[in-house]
Amino acid sequence: MRGFARATGRRLPWFVRPHGSRMRCQLVLQFRGAALNDIDAIAELEDRLTVQLAGVAEVDGHDVGSGEVNIFIFTPDPIGTFSAIQPVLERAKLLDSATVAYRPVDGGAYTILWPEHSAEMFRVA
Repeated sequence: MRGFARATGRRLPWFVRPHGSRMRCQLVLQFRGAALNDIDAIAELEDRLTVQLAGVAEVDGHDVGSGEVNIFIFTPDPIGTFSAIQPVLERAKLLDSATVAYRPVDGGAYTILWPEHSAEMFRVA
């Protein structure tokens, strides 16, 4: 499978990664409205998150649509990963406009980490 990434320059999607991979959860950073509406700002944030999480978690990209921006991170420890990136979001003045949730990579309901004690339903459009 690593040969695929080297040969094509692309990473494998999460659902075809080798069994036993450490990345058991998908953490999603969701921004609605105009909080993060510039593609350059999204790329810059992804770069900062990648540096912050080097060797700990994998920033897997983003999607934009339906009035929201989602950034996806694969991690074995979603709570620890969120703690690690919280200062990055604060410095970028994005924490107050973010909803952060995770679920197992094989599906299931999302658990919201931020805002704390949120009773909202979380979904990715």
